[in-house]
Amino acid sequence: MTFALVISFYILYRLYELSVARSNEHSLGFPKEVGRKQRMLMVILHSTWFLSMLVEYYQLKPSGQNAPFIVIPILLFCIWVRSHSMKELGLYWNTKIFKLENQPIVKTGLYKYFKHPNYLIVILEIFLIPYFFELYITAIAYSLLNMFLLYFRIQLESEVLYE
Repeated sequence: MTFALVISFYILYRLYELSVARSNEHSLGFPKEVGRKQRMLMVILHSTWFLSMLVEYYQLKPSGQNAPFIVIPILLFCIWVRSHSMKELGLYWNTKIFKLENQPIVKTGLYKYFKHPNYLIVILEIFLIPYFFELYITAIAYSLLNMFLLYFRIQLESEVLYE
């Protein structure tokens, strides 16, 4: 039951984030996106991550001994960091990378301590959510794939922001 609730919540939360991203994009006047193919790879990665967890959970039927108790506080912390990073970036928060004139570089709040707090949380979630439910194949495989893609995404964002 906990597994189904956590996965359902995260799917709904990701859909909420996409609606915020679309609203922000609209508010910015639909600027030109940079790195569209790279973003599509991230979309595929995140979508298949959910599918992989479902398949591994229902095929391997883990014991569930690692799951429920620690999951909730960690997920709440992740959501808190995500919501604060979205709030601090305001209209500039998005799942897409845009080339904008005079885009400010945020260095307050969480961004005073981490350049990419949202990505740090995504790294944690992609590993910890499957790990807590003993979905070790998904936890390891998708963590490695995610870090590989994030490496290039962060490079692209830096190029766009600092040129």
